[in-house]
Amino acid sequence: MEKTKHKMAEVDFDGKAGKTFERTLVKDDVYVVSASVVDDKVQSFIVKDKKTGQERTKKRMLIRWKLPDGKELVQFTSVDVKKGNVQNDISPTGSYSFLEKAGELENFRAMCAGKSVVEDFEVVNFFKSRFIGRQARVTTRTVRSAKGEMYSAIAQFLEIMPKQ
Repeated sequence: MEKTKHKMAEVDFDGKAGKTFERTLVKDDVYVVSASVVDDKVQSFIVKDKKTGQERTKKRMLIRWKLPDGKELVQFTSVDVKKGNVQNDISPTGSYSFLEKAGELENFRAMCAGKSVVEDFEVVNFFKSRFIGRQARVTTRTVRSAKGEMYSAIAQFLEIMPKQ
């Protein structure tokens, strides 16, 4: 008998769903942060392709990086791990670049065991096992939300330290 997967319907009568993190504002600088949480829930966003104007859905996971003072910066990164293609002007996904910078690309390839498609939870679990507790040096930049709120975002990962 074939198992069917059921997507659960989300219900939100208060308008609180979707924002599962605090937005922190810090001075734009270089910080050493520690990965504290990789959220289990993969979030879907509808984005418009800049070249074609077509809408498509992107799936992102949320990684929380703790600053020395306990505040958190968040990293939304793709669940898809794709190298991209220079000839077709397709950039690698953020997760691919992140894994490459962290020296984890080969470990991720081994986890995939030759498969070209893996479950979202497998990617999330890999990131949990490889990054929670790990430190990184990041630069921050101040951004403005659609509602005008100023907050800090990770601009760039300068270095991702080996797991202790």
